[in-house]
Amino acid sequence: MSNDAIIEELVRRVGTLEAEMERLASTRELFAILNENTPAQITSTQNDYNPGDYDSLRLSADAARTITGISGGVKGRILQLVITGSFSITLAHESASSAAENRIRTPAGVDLVFSAIATSAGALLYYDSTTERWRVLSYEL
Repeated sequence: MSNDAIIEELVRRVGTLEAEMERLASTRELFAILNENTPAQITSTQNDYNPGDYDSLRLSADAARTITGISGGVKGRILQLVITGSFSITLAHESASSAAENRIRTPAGVDLVFSAIATSAGALLYYDSTTERWRVLSYEL
């Protein structure tokens, strides 16, 4: 096969791939959360809590519990926390109980206590790699 024929075939395949990618993208919901998880119930204070590779977590606890930091922060990561169950979960502001790069910075500089009885309790967090902190972008107590 000549070089020209190889290049023409590659261009044809790229065009086919681009068309297929566009078709698939048009059928997906905007902002669809593909990897939601309901992890095991929190049963103690969580220092350097490991959320795994999920974008959205449905969290519950066996009693009032605290998360002092979250591991797995990488530049620009967004993490949605939804509080479910019968007990509150607190996100601690700048707690020294977690590694510095896993700490959470809240908007008001105070711990956020999420009541499980609220109909939409939860928070949206963003990992700021410059300050090496999780920043709470929005929350509903």
